[in-house]
Amino acid sequence: MWEDWVTYNGIEIDPISRHGIQKLSTDDWTLTEGVPTHYIIDPEEAGKRIRLYPIVQEAKTLSMRYFPLPAEMTADSNTPLNSSALMAQFHLGLAAFTAWLLLQGEQPTPAIQQKKSDMLSIYNDAANKAIDTFKNTVSEGLSIQGSRIYG
Repeated sequence: MWEDWVTYNGIEIDPISRHGIQKLSTDDWTLTEGVPTHYIIDPEEAGKRIRLYPIVQEAKTLSMRYFPLPAEMTADSNTPLNSSALMAQFHLGLAAFTAWLLLQGEQPTPAIQQKKSDMLSIYNDAANKAIDTFKNTVSEGLSIQGSRIYG
């Protein structure tokens, strides 16, 4: 999962690491209460729990926009793109691209050339449909400042 933004009671809060929280807190950060200013996707919970810092004193609305990362495909029974119904419409495009790749190793007869053209057309149609479907979910580019060389 990659989170785009998180808000608490309509106010955006910032991501932070455990190390960052420890630098902010003079005491045991797990006991600090207040209005949350930061969140962490807790690595000890395998990405399944979001923690707020300081710890919430009263219940308010927590909102989050995130993008799920595709699961690794390790078995023949796996379904591409996290088995999402939204993504199922693109399975044929993935299969067509795979078929096109396999046909690259065949002798280029007119029949093979036509099949390659057909498969690439199906793939391109699916890719264009995906671009149109998700064009409003484009994120800002990643910005990295500074660097460190370890050696």
